[in-house]
Amino acid sequence: MMIDSGPCLATVAMTTFAELLSHSFASIRSKAAQAILDLSFPLAGKKQACQSGCIPVLSGLLDDLSPGVRACAAGALMTISITTEGKFACLEAG
Repeated sequence: MMIDSGPCLATVAMTTFAELLSHSFASIRSKAAQAILDLSFPLAGKKQACQSGCIPVLSGLLDDLSPGVRACAAGALMTISITTEGKFACLEAG
C-alpha cells in the first residue's frame, strides 16, 4: 500500500515523533520509531529526520529492553542512512 507522506512532512510530525522516542512506554517509543521509518521513505523525509535530531535518539534505542523498539529503531536508521547525509548523521551519533 502506498501512503503519501507529503502532508505529514509539511507539518511538525517528524519533530513530534522524535520527541516521543523518549517516552516511558515502550509501545509509544516503538510506534514513534515506526512512524519515523514510514516518513523517511521519501528523500524529504530522510532530510527531515537528519535535521530533527532524532538519529542520536534512534541510535540509543538500539539498546532498548524492548525488541520491538530495537527493531523499529534499526529500521528507521536503515531507511535514513540510504542518503549520504543520513550516513554521516548515523556515524556522528555513534
